[in-house]
Amino acid sequence: INGGYYNLYFTYAQQSAQNMSDSNGITIIGNRFTNAYYSAIYSDYYAYFRCINYNTITSRSNSAAFLGIFLSNFQSPRQIIGNRINIVGTAEVMGINLTNFHNLNAYGASTAGLLANNEIIAQSTSSNYSVYGINLNNSPHYYVYNNSIFSKSNNNLARGIYVRGSNNKAFCDIEYNNIMVQGKEIAYALYIDDTNNVYGKIDYNNYFTNSKYL
Repeated sequence: INGGYYNLYFTYAQQSAQNMSDSNGITIIGNRFTNAYYSAIYSDYYAYFRCINYNTITSRSNSAAFLGIFLSNFQSPRQIIGNRINIVGTAEVMGINLTNFHNLNAYGASTAGLLANNEIIAQSTSSNYSVYGINLNNSPHYYVYNNSIFSKSNNNLARGIYVRGSNNKAFCDIEYNNIMVQGKEIAYALYIDDTNNVYGKIDYNNYFTNSKYL
């Protein structure tokens, strides 16, 4: 799929939580997404994905803000595996952004989702905006395994993996990932925000940052 504001766009794909199940799930496998203006795969409100696997995502050469895979508000992606994401912009850039109540029983999921074996290169040329390789925000539930991430920003807001629980508990096992981050002075390979509301295991990851913080 080449061009468009979004390459692929969903809103209320399953209409409501009652319709979110594997039998109604969406499968996205083996596609090439190129030259979107803002996002390659964008979904907002009530979507159940059986898998988003083995896709290639590249941004256009003159993108401003760009989101590779953006899933927000009551989503259950069961697998996000083996995607290759190479994106650059002049504003905020996120490789994979998963926010607001993911993989909960209320939305058809019996276990946490699997986010694994993805290759993510995310860069912003701006001195004013943030970059995230993987952003997991507000009650995400994921196993995050074997991903390779490079995140680069011209300011101090570069993050490899960012996790935030907010007022709702977040479960994230983060293991066997390779994370490289470059920022102007401060860059975080792994940043856990609101640690009282995030639980899971963090182990066997490789980190590199050009700042004094990991």
